[in-house]
Amino acid sequence: MGSPNVYYQGKAGGYDLRVVVRPPEAIPGRAEVTVTTDTPASRVTVLPAPADVSDTALPPADAAQRVSGAENVFSAEVWIMTEGSHALRIAVEGPQGEGRTVVPVNAVNLAPSPMPTWLKASLIVLGLLLAGGVAVIPGVMTREAGLLPGVLPTEARQKRGMTAGVAAGLAALFVLAGGWIVWQQTDRDYRNNRLYRQLPISATATLETGVRLLELERLPDERGSRAWPALSTDHGKLMHTFLIREPDLDIFAHVHPVPGRDDRFLSALPPLPGGTYRVYADITGENGLSQTLTASVVLPEAPTASAVPDSGEPVPDPDDSWRTGTGFAPPAALPIAVSELPGGYRMTWENPEAGRDRTQGELRFSVTDATGQSAVLEPYMGMMGHAAIRREDVAVFTHLHPTGSISMASQEILTPKEGGADSAVMDHSMHLGHGVQTNRIIFPYEFPQSGPYRIWVQIKTAGQVMTGIFDVEVQEAK
Repeated sequence: MGSPNVYYQGKAGGYDLRVVVRPPEAIPGRAEVTVTTDTPASRVTVLPAPADVSDTALPPADAAQRVSGAENVFSAEVWIMTEGSHALRIAVEGPQGEGRTVVPVNAVNLAPSPMPTWLKASLIVLGLLLAGGVAVIPGVMTREAGLLPGVLPTEARQKRGMTAGVAAGLAALFVLAGGWIVWQQTDRDYRNNRLYRQLPISATATLETGVRLLELERLPDERGSRAWPALSTDHGKLMHTFLIREPDLDIFAHVHPVPGRDDRFLSALPPLPGGTYRVYADITGENGLSQTLTASVVLPEAPTASAVPDSGEPVPDPDDSWRTGTGFAPPAALPIAVSELPGGYRMTWENPEAGRDRTQGELRFSVTDATGQSAVLEPYMGMMGHAAIRREDVAVFTHLHPTGSISMASQEILTPKEGGADSAVMDHSMHLGHGVQTNRIIFPYEFPQSGPYRIWVQIKTAGQVMTGIFDVEVQEAK
């Protein structure tokens, strides 16, 4: 939400790649793709493949151009012609041989950016000049065309010229009014029927047999449908849900609802304090389209005594985790680059200057134990780290892994299978440790907007999931 760019970090054969995709705001449109390789490459190609189009119907891949003055950086602009999930197929050739990878990209129509004031004013002035010319030129032609130099038009010619000018002016006004009406109708149709909208959901908290349950229900969309799309598991879960208490962002939880009664997703909540929470639910459809759904929920206070759910009620997922913190740090204390963890562990944000210099393109964290030695990180849901980033308001939220912002389920779905036209099957084995160097975790990401942000970084060590909390004020891009 509010962070449309796609970030990916992974392998393509013998090459380590970092890929940034800036999707178009409207479809059809051009996506900007930047590919950085760790070692020299002779050629990089990019091909956007819609999920529902066969390989035989795809056009040739576009060759990326080497970026002048930047080492091992290639850039391409590719057309995305249809809405929906796309596999951005990237092929690299060079001394390490040939390598291929797939980066999932959601192609949707987003709300258009507002037109700059200077451009709007310029277009209005030019339009008025054009309309004025349409009104004046016919009158002048009717009044003076065919006269010899120095001969003045007669009164009859002047009247005919005035009549022609008024008629041309009225015609210009009619055209302008008609164009304005058509433009407004087209804009309403785009916003009402073609603009991407998240699936609407509602979140409620109930207390049953002494256990608090979070219920996520699919609300009717513009067509009246209440059905959930067919979902794929991502890291073994159908849904990853984050709860953040507002307005202080002091409580954070990462839970995993499961399908329950009445087509609702249910989760037995951990002992979170009561209050108003913003809910973010990540899902991936069987077509590879990933979405973040959002709602607000008021949690009652946690029961004072532990209770056992009735048979058939959901129980807490063993991978659920949460962290109680403090409110957002005051501006004078920013950035907060060190987070104390249980058992004397400590997490450090190594490059908090990324909030000022967004060209770094990555966020780096390290973890030490109580003795100050490097901690031994363990897989948590198939990844060595998870991060959630939220602007203090609700404008931006994103869920990251060391492989980037992509959905791993989407990547699996969209990767060409053995025997297809593109039979180079991608090796997914690197996902477990990619982006991790001993006790360090690297997340590829650039903050999309300025403002205050909170970052939650989740790791697992000594069999325990721990969550670090960091605050930063992101500056305007220079």
